Amino acid sequence: HLFTIGESLDQPCATVSHMLSTDSRPVLCIDIVRVSRHCLMACVGDTSGKISLWNLPGATSVTNSVPGRDYVEQLCGPLPTSPVHIFNAHQCGTNCISATLMIRSPGKGEAQHVLTICSGGDDQAISLWSGTIEATASGGEFCSTEHKVVRTNQASSSALKGIKLVGSESSGYRLYTAGHDQRVALWGLKVSAGNQSGLEYLSSVPVDVSDINCLDVISTDERNRSALDKVIVCGEGAELLSVDPCLLRAAGALRAANYLLIAVGAGMSADSGLATYENMPEEYRELCNPLMLAQETERFQSLWKNFSLLYKNVRPHSGYDVLDRWCGKGKLRNLVGKVKGGAEMDTSSHWIYSSNVDGHFGRFESFDGCVCEIHGRALEWRCADKIGQDQGSNRSGRKWDQWNKERCTQDGCASTVFYIDDSMNGGDSSAGFTICKHCTRPSRPNVLMFHDTDENVLRDIAHQRHRYQAWEARVEADVVKNGRKLVILELGCGKNVPAVRDESEEVLNDCLSGLAESQSGGTATLIRINPNDAESAAPEPHSRGIAHTISIYGKAEESLNQIDALLDG
Repeated sequence: HLFTIGESLDQPCATVSHMLSTDSRPVLCIDIVRVSRHCLMACVGDTSGKISLWNLPGATSVTNSVPGRDYVEQLCGPLPTSPVHIFNAHQCGTNCISATLMIRSPGKGEAQHVLTICSGGDDQAISLWSGTIEATASGGEFCSTEHKVVRTNQASSSALKGIKLVGSESSGYRLYTAGHDQRVALWGLKVSAGNQSGLEYLSSVPVDVSDINCLDVISTDERNRSALDKVIVCGEGAELLSVDPCLLRAAGALRAANYLLIAVGAGMSADSGLATYENMPEEYRELCNPLMLAQETERFQSLWKNFSLLYKNVRPHSGYDVLDRWCGKGKLRNLVGKVKGGAEMDTSSHWIYSSNVDGHFGRFESFDGCVCEIHGRALEWRCADKIGQDQGSNRSGRKWDQWNKERCTQDGCASTVFYIDDSMNGGDSSAGFTICKHCTRPSRPNVLMFHDTDENVLRDIAHQRHRYQAWEARVEADVVKNGRKLVILELGCGKNVPAVRDESEEVLNDCLSGLAESQSGGTATLIRINPNDAESAAPEPHSRGIAHTISIYGKAEESLNQIDALLDG
């Protein structure tokens, strides 16, 4: 039955119904898609497993011809007497159906309107049908010259009773299904040229609702957040679920990645319980300066010893283990193996670019030799003799004059670092200071501080930057010339200290600039994970980077584990 319902202020409700009948089995489900202003397409599933497509008028007109009523809305155009197309979707009853109209641009020429229909049946299968729709100004005409049916058998352990297709070309298409097995499953719809579509299983979750009979999904925009899919499952009761589509897009990008740049900010450390710069005590800001080592050696070393031991004793959170599995244990199967790159090293599939000084990535063998810590590492200590030097010249000031008078650099001072432990075995002076074992001057953490000109610290960081930049250049060339896929995974990088955030966007835009002039088919994607600042704000002329950014509003540890679970699927 087709109902047209019109309602206006100060007017009675007007309902007009029509009946469309065929000789087919009883109808179990229906979905209607607007093809154009004047045309609707009704997709009807029945107990035989067939789906029939009905071309319906999509506009109404108002008439005053009915006595006793002010108006009646009538459908414009003739009603069909038979469906325009019937196909076998399932071996038995088609229980649920969901349809959407996709607009595809196959290249040169007019865009194609492709109707995609997903259905679930008693045979525990999902049927995926796609065909071209041609609509005219006067009505609509279905063209069945290019339609295909793809079935996914054993999609559920029971009859499927609910199905919903949501998404867009930019965010990706997602299919949710549910059945009597009390599980909601999530599938990715893979769309390619020539109406070639397929399903990829992503994940599933159990629900408490029994005797499931229907499912529906709506995408909602959260304030300062990406859109969420709200899924409701109904049977003997109802249950509401929330899904972040950006997590699905991130999992898909990582699954296909050949190279992975992991850009890390303070939020990654915060998830391990470590303080960030914003919530450090005032004393930290005061003593994050080499001059304070010269002025108040004991106080300076006491604070930095405590921080160094804290970083040493805190266990990295589970997100580090996730990254270790991805990079070192083969979970991301498309990451390249080591390729001979000449110069100093082979080209790794991954690299860490971090502003944190906790040294946590150094505990994992998979990141050995491919970490760039732009602020150094607090677990390492070294001779502080050269803090009074600036590019070979003495720094000016009374305190620096006194410090430089006592300089006694030895051959081993520049190259030796020692690692923090509870007894601070780097050598202790009679005054209780931790000292360099070569020259007996006070030692310092191997960390870049405010107003820091210590050439020994700067040299270590410059060496790491050189190796990272050489890797980055080789990767960008491979992406642009050979069609490789790069993912930049940014974790906990805020706007207050934007150095790592800026690096992520610079690498992304460099790749996109090269790919704009290339036909290699390479891709570059930025996955930005941050509780508050996950959006892309690339200024002109690099605004195209926004389209290649996946924004996930969440903490690093939680988001990494959520993506990892989707990769398991």
